[in-house]
Amino acid sequence: MAAVSESVVPYDLAHRWWRIRHTQGHVYWESSADRQQWTELRNRATPLDVDELDVSFGAQAWGSFIGPRHVSVESFNAP
Repeated sequence: MAAVSESVVPYDLAHRWWRIRHTQGHVYWESSADRQQWTELRNRATPLDVDELDVSFGAQAWGSFIGPRHVSVESFNAP
């Protein structure tokens, strides 16, 4: 099954930090500029057991760039 993108959020420092959390049968996608105040971008009911999910991250850039580009993931927490 192919992934479906239902939301596009352009990069902005207001979205510097991302959080994906699960509580009471819902998954919440949130962003923050400072990791203190979070803005909900989307939430969905979970029709399956999220403890059985595997998560992966990726990055992509478009356009002409000079020199190498780097992506890093910091503060990745998984229970």
